[in-house]
Amino acid sequence: MAKLFQPLQISGHASRRPDLDPAGSSAARLLKSLEGRWTLSRTVDGFGKMSGFASFRRVMVGLEYREEGILTLDSGSSHSAFRRLFYCEEDEAIVIRFPPTSEPGAILHRLALIKTGNGPWPLEAADTHYCGQDTYHGIYRFETPVTISTEIAVRGPKKNTTINTLLRKSASSRQVAGKLGWRKAGA
Repeated sequence: MAKLFQPLQISGHASRRPDLDPAGSSAARLLKSLEGRWTLSRTVDGFGKMSGFASFRRVMVGLEYREEGILTLDSGSSHSAFRRLFYCEEDEAIVIRFPPTSEPGAILHRLALIKTGNGPWPLEAADTHYCGQDTYHGIYRFETPVTISTEIAVRGPKKNTTINTLLRKSASSRQVAGKLGWRKAGA
Protein backbone atom coordinates (compact mmCIF):
# COMPACT_ATOMS: atom_id res chain seq x y z
CA MET A 1 0.00 0.00 0.00
CA ALA A 2 1.06 3.60 -0.45
CA LYS A 3 3.47 5.09 2.07
CA LEU A 4 0.80 7.56 3.22
CA PHE A 5 -1.27 4.76 4.75
CA GLN A 6 1.45 3.76 7.19
CA PRO A 7 1.24 5.32 10.64
CA LEU A 8 3.56 8.25 11.18
CA GLN A 9 6.68 6.88 12.88
CA ILE A 10 9.29 9.21 14.27
CA SER A 11 12.32 7.52 15.76
CA GLY A 12 12.59 7.81 19.54
CA HIS A 13 9.14 9.32 20.01
CA ALA A 14 6.79 6.38 19.54
CA SER A 15 5.47 5.94 23.05
CA ARG A 16 5.94 9.14 25.05
CA ARG A 17 3.91 12.31 25.14
CA PRO A 18 6.00 15.45 24.65
CA ASP A 19 5.16 18.27 27.02
CA LEU A 20 5.86 21.76 25.80
CA ASP A 21 4.94 23.43 29.07
CA PRO A 22 4.86 21.92 32.54
CA ALA A 23 1.76 24.05 33.25
CA GLY A 24 -0.29 22.43 30.48
CA SER A 25 -0.37 19.79 27.79
CA SER A 26 1.06 20.37 24.33
CA ALA A 27 -2.47 19.91 22.94
CA ALA A 28 -3.91 22.66 25.17
CA ARG A 29 -1.09 25.05 24.40
CA LEU A 30 -1.29 24.35 20.68
CA LEU A 31 -5.04 24.92 20.63
CA LYS A 32 -4.59 28.29 22.33
CA SER A 33 -1.98 29.30 19.73
CA LEU A 34 -4.30 28.42 16.82
CA GLU A 35 -6.86 31.09 17.69
CA GLY A 36 -7.13 33.76 15.04
CA ARG A 37 -7.34 34.23 11.28
CA TRP A 38 -5.29 32.30 8.72
CA THR A 39 -4.82 32.38 4.95
CA LEU A 40 -5.58 29.09 3.22
CA SER A 41 -4.08 27.54 0.11
CA ARG A 42 -5.13 24.04 -0.97
CA THR A 43 -4.54 21.69 -3.87
CA VAL A 44 -6.62 18.59 -4.58
CA ASP A 45 -4.72 16.35 -7.00
CA GLY A 46 -6.71 15.72 -10.16
CA PHE A 47 -9.54 18.00 -9.06
CA GLY A 48 -8.56 21.62 -8.45
CA LYS A 49 -7.30 24.17 -5.96
CA MET A 50 -8.73 26.47 -3.34
CA SER A 51 -7.65 29.75 -1.83
CA GLY A 52 -9.30 31.66 0.95
CA PHE A 53 -9.29 32.18 4.69
CA ALA A 54 -9.69 30.08 7.80
CA SER A 55 -10.24 30.97 11.43
CA PHE A 56 -10.07 29.25 14.79
CA ARG A 57 -12.52 30.71 17.31
CA ARG A 58 -12.97 29.72 20.96
CA VAL A 59 -16.31 27.98 21.66
CA MET A 60 -17.48 25.88 24.62
CA VAL A 61 -16.16 22.57 23.23
CA GLY A 62 -12.76 23.92 22.14
CA LEU A 63 -12.13 25.75 18.88
CA GLU A 64 -14.46 26.13 15.94
CA TYR A 65 -12.53 25.93 12.67
CA ARG A 66 -14.17 27.66 9.70
CA GLU A 67 -12.78 27.96 6.22
CA GLU A 68 -14.16 29.63 3.15
CA GLY A 69 -12.81 30.48 -0.23
CA ILE A 70 -12.96 29.93 -3.94
CA LEU A 71 -12.53 26.43 -5.31
CA THR A 72 -11.24 26.44 -8.89
CA LEU A 73 -11.70 23.11 -10.60
CA ASP A 74 -9.20 21.77 -13.13
CA SER A 75 -11.97 22.27 -15.72
CA GLY A 76 -11.71 26.03 -15.09
CA SER A 77 -15.02 26.61 -13.28
CA SER A 78 -14.96 28.33 -9.88
CA HIS A 79 -17.25 27.84 -6.88
CA SER A 80 -17.59 29.14 -3.34
CA ALA A 81 -16.49 26.55 -0.78
CA PHE A 82 -17.05 26.35 2.98
CA ARG A 83 -16.21 23.90 5.77
CA ARG A 84 -16.62 23.84 9.54
CA LEU A 85 -14.95 21.52 12.06
CA PHE A 86 -14.26 21.52 15.81
CA TYR A 87 -10.82 21.07 17.40
CA CYS A 88 -11.12 19.75 20.97
CA GLU A 89 -8.61 18.66 23.58
CA GLU A 90 -9.36 15.13 24.78
CA ASP A 91 -7.01 12.85 26.72
CA GLU A 92 -3.95 14.99 25.87
CA ALA A 93 -4.70 14.81 22.13
CA ILE A 94 -6.45 17.11 19.69
CA VAL A 95 -9.64 15.58 18.34
CA ILE A 96 -11.05 17.05 15.13
CA ARG A 97 -14.82 16.59 15.10
CA PHE A 98 -17.45 17.15 12.46
CA PRO A 99 -20.22 19.66 13.27
CA PRO A 100 -23.03 18.42 15.54
CA THR A 101 -25.36 18.30 12.52
CA SER A 102 -23.33 15.30 11.33
CA GLU A 103 -23.51 11.88 12.96
CA PRO A 104 -23.25 12.62 16.72
CA GLY A 105 -19.70 12.32 17.97
CA ALA A 106 -18.24 11.80 14.49
CA ILE A 107 -14.47 12.26 14.53
CA LEU A 108 -12.36 13.14 11.50
CA HIS A 109 -8.96 12.65 13.15
CA ARG A 110 -7.46 12.17 16.62
CA LEU A 111 -4.04 13.84 16.79
CA ALA A 112 -1.50 12.56 19.31
CA LEU A 113 1.14 15.25 18.93
CA ILE A 114 4.79 14.31 18.52
CA LYS A 115 7.54 16.90 18.95
CA THR A 116 9.98 16.49 16.06
CA GLY A 117 12.48 19.25 16.83
CA ASN A 118 14.63 20.42 19.75
CA GLY A 119 12.32 23.29 20.68
CA PRO A 120 8.55 23.48 20.84
CA TRP A 121 8.33 23.28 17.02
CA PRO A 122 7.59 21.44 14.85
CA LEU A 123 4.83 19.14 16.05
CA GLU A 124 3.34 16.35 13.93
CA ALA A 125 0.48 13.89 14.14
CA ALA A 126 -1.27 11.40 11.87
CA ASP A 127 -4.52 9.47 11.90
CA THR A 128 -6.90 7.66 9.55
CA HIS A 129 -10.65 8.24 9.26
CA TYR A 130 -12.74 5.40 7.83
CA CYS A 131 -15.93 6.30 5.96
CA GLY A 132 -17.57 3.26 4.40
CA GLN A 133 -15.03 1.83 1.97
CA ASP A 134 -13.07 5.10 1.85
CA THR A 135 -10.13 6.14 4.01
CA TYR A 136 -8.89 9.64 4.80
CA HIS A 137 -5.34 9.38 6.11
CA GLY A 138 -4.20 12.76 7.45
CA ILE A 139 -0.74 13.98 8.37
CA TYR A 140 -0.75 17.28 10.25
CA ARG A 141 2.43 19.33 10.57
CA PHE A 142 2.40 22.29 12.96
CA GLU A 143 5.65 23.62 11.54
CA THR A 144 5.88 26.96 13.36
CA PRO A 145 3.47 29.10 15.38
CA VAL A 146 2.31 30.65 12.11
CA THR A 147 2.48 27.75 9.60
CA ILE A 148 0.44 24.55 9.43
CA SER A 149 0.45 22.04 6.59
CA THR A 150 -1.79 19.04 6.16
CA GLU A 151 -1.73 16.17 3.71
CA ILE A 152 -4.82 14.00 3.46
CA ALA A 153 -4.69 10.92 1.24
CA VAL A 154 -8.19 9.92 0.18
CA ARG A 155 -8.48 6.34 -1.03
CA GLY A 156 -11.43 4.13 -1.89
CA PRO A 157 -13.09 2.21 -4.70
CA LYS A 158 -13.83 5.44 -6.57
CA LYS A 159 -11.36 7.80 -4.84
CA ASN A 160 -7.63 8.26 -5.22
CA THR A 161 -6.45 11.77 -4.47
CA THR A 162 -4.32 13.78 -2.08
CA ILE A 163 -5.43 17.05 -0.49
CA ASN A 164 -2.58 19.37 0.52
CA THR A 165 -3.42 22.43 2.61
CA LEU A 166 -1.17 25.24 3.82
CA LEU A 167 -2.37 27.63 6.52
CA ARG A 168 -0.42 30.79 7.38
CA LYS A 169 -1.44 32.93 10.32
CA SER A 170 -2.53 36.45 9.38
CA ALA A 171 -0.31 39.29 10.61
CA SER A 172 -2.84 40.57 13.17
CA SER A 173 -3.18 37.08 14.66
CA ARG A 174 0.60 36.64 14.94
CA GLN A 175 0.67 39.05 17.88
CA VAL A 176 -1.39 36.54 19.88
CA ALA A 177 1.15 33.77 19.19
CA GLY A 178 3.96 36.05 20.38
CA LYS A 179 2.12 36.83 23.63
CA LEU A 180 1.81 33.09 24.30
CA GLY A 181 5.56 32.63 24.05
CA TRP A 182 5.35 30.80 20.71
CA ARG A 183 8.09 32.38 18.68
CA LYS A 184 9.50 31.21 15.42
CA ALA A 185 12.91 29.59 15.76
CA GLY A 186 15.61 32.20 15.27
CA ALA A 187 13.20 35.11 15.85
